[in-house]
Amino acid sequence: MPPSGMPPAGPPPYGGPPVASGPGTNGKAIASLILGIVSIVLCLGYFAGIPAIILGRMAKGEIAQGNSTGEGLAQGGFITGIIGTVISALITLIWIVALVASA
Repeated sequence: MPPSGMPPAGPPPYGGPPVASGPGTNGKAIASLILGIVSIVLCLGYFAGIPAIILGRMAKGEIAQGNSTGEGLAQGGFITGIIGTVISALITLIWIVALVASA
């Protein structure tokens, strides 16, 4: 029983001291995936797809060394970057063929 005039004590705090976490997710892997998705959705293959490919490859190398996690993100960014770049190349090729055919 608390002394008179004092509120009762609250419950004990949850859990114990904070636990140190492992290596975090690789930032290049996250950026690669975002750029890869943008390259497909906005048809920016040359401006977003190629950097997505480069960053995805760099992130995969860093992850293989054990510095961070996010191999799936890096692989996804690499693949979506390739897809976005191929789509942009096909669109460019179609434009060139259409321009030559109309001339």
